[in-house]
Amino acid sequence: MKLLIEKEFVAEECITCGVIFGISSDLRYHIKEAKRPFFCPNGHSMSYTVSEADKLRKEIASRDGIIRDQDAIIKKLKNPKAKKTPTK
Repeated sequence: MKLLIEKEFVAEECITCGVIFGISSDLRYHIKEAKRPFFCPNGHSMSYTVSEADKLRKEIASRDGIIRDQDAIIKKLKNPKAKKTPTK
């Protein structure tokens, strides 16, 4: 009996020795999310320090800041006389 299993692999490169090796995309996702170490075929340990969720949170926070800044600019343009400091 033959069994055909299709699995997607991604290439990883060891940060220590430079060997290129493959791991399944599912395993890579779980390693990144858990921020746990994994090893190259030569035994060197490496890990991801930022998960996809962390990246997205940072991007959302950055965009929220941009939106706040733009809202403040719009508010000033709509009411230019508000909060002007007197000149001497």
